[in-house]
Amino acid sequence: MKKTNKIWKPVEFSTVWKNCDTSILDDLSASWFLKREKWKDDSAEYIELMNRLKREHAIETGIVERLYSLDIGITETFIKEGFKQSYLSHNDTNIPEDDLMNYLNDHEQAINFVFDVVKEERPFSNSFIKALHQLVCRNQKFAEGRDQFGNRLEIPLLRGKYKIRENNPTGKDGTVIKYCPPEHVDAEMDNLIRLYEEHTSNVHQLIMATWFHHAFTTIHPFQDGNGRIARLLASLIFIKYDLFPFTVNRDERVRYIKGLEQADKGEPQDLVDYFAAVQKQNIENTLDLELEFAGDSLEAVQDIFAQKVADLKEDEERKIEERKEVKRKLTDIYTFCKSVMDTYKNDLEKKIKGNAKVYLSTKTDLLNLSEYQNRNFKFANYTDVIIKFELDKSKFLIDCYIMLSGNFKIVAIAFGGNKQSHTFSIADDFEPKKKNIKKFMEKQLTIELAKIVKQL
Repeated sequence: MKKTNKIWKPVEFSTVWKNCDTSILDDLSASWFLKREKWKDDSAEYIELMNRLKREHAIETGIVERLYSLDIGITETFIKEGFKQSYLSHNDTNIPEDDLMNYLNDHEQAINFVFDVVKEERPFSNSFIKALHQLVCRNQKFAEGRDQFGNRLEIPLLRGKYKIRENNPTGKDGTVIKYCPPEHVDAEMDNLIRLYEEHTSNVHQLIMATWFHHAFTTIHPFQDGNGRIARLLASLIFIKYDLFPFTVNRDERVRYIKGLEQADKGEPQDLVDYFAAVQKQNIENTLDLELEFAGDSLEAVQDIFAQKVADLKEDEERKIEERKEVKRKLTDIYTFCKSVMDTYKNDLEKKIKGNAKVYLSTKTDLLNLSEYQNRNFKFANYTDVIIKFELDKSKFLIDCYIMLSGNFKIVAIAFGGNKQSHTFSIADDFEPKKKNIKKFMEKQLTIELAKIVKQL
């Protein structure tokens, strides 16, 4: 008898989901919302950004489902320039070019449809979800199925209709994954939409988007295309709250699937963290974005220039007060990071027992904040907190850098030559961010000390 894994359980919104930690996104989102307030929906910059994100979603959502492959070079071209078949070269994809273009155009129209639904403030409904499926799968004729003997076969895909036969895949180890039976799909989808409407006003949008996506995948209401629809529906929830489409890039597929599997077991935090990380990466990319408008009209560039000039003429008194506030917050951040480093140094001193010198040093620049306005790179170094070791006439350092972005809205913490950094907003309260900062610092301190161990 085949082993089975029953993924589907009657949909509910449990306290485990409600209590998930959202701080990965919260630490940075305030800075994005400040920028979003300045961007009008019809501004050239905002339209260009969203168009690129839509095209990225349209490409990657099919790659994750292994409908096609696409070379990374042409992927970047398509995201920047749009879907033009003439850009394709031999071996850029593994399916006929016409089929690829049909997939990409269908996926792009589907994400555009989601944006339109948000703009028109249309509610979630079964009819909307079915219409979305019909659009996504417009050029897909078949779905994979199995006969009574377990043999694979192609079956006609019911576009825009819920499944009428089981769609339970078999894993690599032979385990049959059980989704919601067809006879329960209508009731479960009604329940899913009802629970979303019931909780969406008082639960964090990150949790709602992740929960809805996961619950939808356990139902698996369509014969095929469920992953693509789930990501579009999660995107819709994020977009409603001025966040970004939810896109799983090809190199993140494993983390995405593992997060879903943990949520299947009733442990959703890893999946929530992944959804948060996708949004956070989009925020970081956008706040550091300098879009190229070489192909745009003179009028569009003039509009952007006019907006920039208006921004530069903001009230100078407000800027002065803002700098004072930034200085205060940076001092708080420095004090906290120094305390973490000091605790780590003291713990090391106890373990070393006098066999080596360990001391803490700092280098700060608390006064010259205004000069950072004119820097042309992402972060300017604000202060260092350094643990120094002296052992047998050798000196070893662990450098912690606290860096400030040019617009005073983002701070990054990094260690030594490590490329990883922890970024967070200083546009809102610093206190809730301490937990993730400390967690990041402890991880990096472990890595840096391990490097020193290897040198001894």
